[in-house]
Amino acid sequence: MLTISRKQIAELEKDQIRRFKSEIFTRFREAYPRQSSHHDDEKLRAIIDAATDAGRKRGIRTKGRLSQFVGIAVMLDEDFYKRQEITDFLDYSGFTADDKVAILADKLSDQLRNVE
Repeated sequence: MLTISRKQIAELEKDQIRRFKSEIFTRFREAYPRQSSHHDDEKLRAIIDAATDAGRKRGIRTKGRLSQFVGIAVMLDEDFYKRQEITDFLDYSGFTADDKVAILADKLSDQLRNVE
């Protein structure tokens, strides 16, 4: 029987997060060069690191929703999740963390469409 220790699980999780951060960095540089060009590589990595860590602390677990959360930070406001109205929404217990990101992304998308 295969037994995995808690330490091994923690290391696997750290590796998975490192890969996620690397992949999302590459994705922003390749898929959204104009939107991410106002950040040098160091700044972009710092935003991705901080937003990923903040999202995970908030309970965001799926890769897609975490990508959306980080995307908002990269493209719109690197500290959006620190704003009081956002923290109030993220603290609301009526939805899962992943559902909150979906709602937030939909609302932002609607607002951006209305700007054009």
